[in-house]
Amino acid sequence: MAIQPTASPPVRHRSPAADRRRPRRPWPLAAALALVAIVAVPAAYRWVHRDVIFPGVRVGGVAVGGRTATEALARLAAVGLDPAAPVTLRTGEREWSLAAGSSGLAFDARATAAEAWAVGRRGTRPKAIWDMLRARLAGRDIAPIVRYDAGAARAALTDVGARFNRPPRNAAIAFDGTAVHTTPPEIGRQLDIDASLARMEAAAAGGAWPVRQLDLAVVETPPAVTDAGPAVAAAQALLASPLTLRAEDQVWPLPPDQLAPMLTTVADGGAVRLDVDRDRLRDWLKPVTDAISRTATLPRFHFDDDAGALVLVAPGQDGKSIDVDGTAQQILAVDGLGDRLVRAVVVTTPAAVADGASAADLGIRELIRAETSHFRGSAPERIHNVALAASRFDGLLIPPDAVFSFNAHIGDISLESGFKKALIIMDGATADGVGGGVCQVSTTLFRAAFWSGLPIVERTAHGYRVGYYEQGAPMGFDATIYSPIVDLKFKNDTGAWILMETETNTRATALTFRFYGAKPDREVKLEGPVVGKNVPPPPPRTEVDPSLAPGQTKVVENARSGASVSLTRIVLTPGQPEQRDVFYSSYRPTGQVTAVGPGAPPAGDPAAVAPPPTPGASGN
Repeated sequence: MAIQPTASPPVRHRSPAADRRRPRRPWPLAAALALVAIVAVPAAYRWVHRDVIFPGVRVGGVAVGGRTATEALARLAAVGLDPAAPVTLRTGEREWSLAAGSSGLAFDARATAAEAWAVGRRGTRPKAIWDMLRARLAGRDIAPIVRYDAGAARAALTDVGARFNRPPRNAAIAFDGTAVHTTPPEIGRQLDIDASLARMEAAAAGGAWPVRQLDLAVVETPPAVTDAGPAVAAAQALLASPLTLRAEDQVWPLPPDQLAPMLTTVADGGAVRLDVDRDRLRDWLKPVTDAISRTATLPRFHFDDDAGALVLVAPGQDGKSIDVDGTAQQILAVDGLGDRLVRAVVVTTPAAVADGASAADLGIRELIRAETSHFRGSAPERIHNVALAASRFDGLLIPPDAVFSFNAHIGDISLESGFKKALIIMDGATADGVGGGVCQVSTTLFRAAFWSGLPIVERTAHGYRVGYYEQGAPMGFDATIYSPIVDLKFKNDTGAWILMETETNTRATALTFRFYGAKPDREVKLEGPVVGKNVPPPPPRTEVDPSLAPGQTKVVENARSGASVSLTRIVLTPGQPEQRDVFYSSYRPTGQVTAVGPGAPPAGDPAAVAPPPTPGASGN
């Protein structure tokens, strides 16, 4: 049977309008679902990781994501990011390991872990979500938080510098006896603390931890002297054999063991130059100086009143001294084993006044003042001493504006220099001593300076009244000396030289001082003396003297009353205020002391068995 084709169902055509009435797909719902997913997924992600650091977070390259803050701390410590790790500072080949914190650098692990925890949880929600996702997709590295304490860092570097710093050392030579050794040069170094602090601060800011090799800044100073070779050669040549020092016609040996301690060095450019220590050489040269040196002395003159001219009575003498610096150079000039003779350098200093000087040259025109004192009753030894002491001042010149010292010109007072034993005042009492009578000279000189109106710089009265100085003069007009402690000084303020002449008349027991020069336009007057309460002498006493024969007596101390005395000098100069100079004297009372021979004490008052004292027979 034939199969009949089946008829196709009719095709219906929809109009465009019908198409527009067909329902569309639900896009708003999809968008809403997507939004829910965007919100829900991060929220779920956050909820899942609510107790841990978000994945992808690292600290200094160490992954800590997925770990709690406590676990992150343990992880960091395990890989070396340990807060207790020491800080190692380095200067070249030297290192210092310092405890964390005391170095001024400290890793704050908790703050670092908190910073890692804050990734994805800080800021606005969109920013937090973005940070969380970015950490998950691309990773997020947190730098360790390193604290910097400038004060602690400076203290640590100061301590390091104290152990590290050293000054530059110059090349030098040293002596072991006469052997010469060389000290090599050494570069100086010093820690640059400010620059090193800047490096530590930068390391902290960059999160560098652990700090295993932080290079510190160092300043190097090269030595100024690097070559000691020339000095070594010169020293060895000098010490090879003894030297001989010649000064004028005298010689002194200088062996190597005495020369070596004098040798020293000085820097000369970049090399060491041999030198001689001047102080040590001066000490060694003392015997040479004592033998050769002398002070220049002025010539001595008398003044011819008639001719108004100077008459030379003693020539002057040039001064001589050893030039220590010049002699040192002579020693250094010795070379090798040749001439070992060193000639000391002697310097000659001419006297300030030539022997041929004229009165006009020195401004000496006339007599300024002449003063005479008397010493009647003096023992022959005292008269001898007065004349000898006075001769030492005869013809002396005093420069303008100079302060004249009695002790500087009296010289040695001893038996060897010609003085004899006579009564002197010592510790306030009369005793036998060398030079009794010298104070007659100082007293007379004081009076000449007094009446010349010259400024008196230093003057001391005797301890008690001495009769010699009240012969024709008021009480309190004396001046004692006790070299070198007690002196008589006055100043030449005349503007010209003063020539001093002395004359001792032993028969008349008179001593005269004359001053020649340019007489100042001034008048000198004396007011006084003003005498205080007179203090009577204590009772007489007797002392046994084994040197006397039995029954022999001798008055060794006179009775004197004590007193306080003042003299006033009035100096009148035209056009200037009146000048008043007061000179005080305080005299102690003394009782009569009689010495008697042993075994024969005197009967009754000792004064009755003693001869009456000669006025002024005691004292200097």
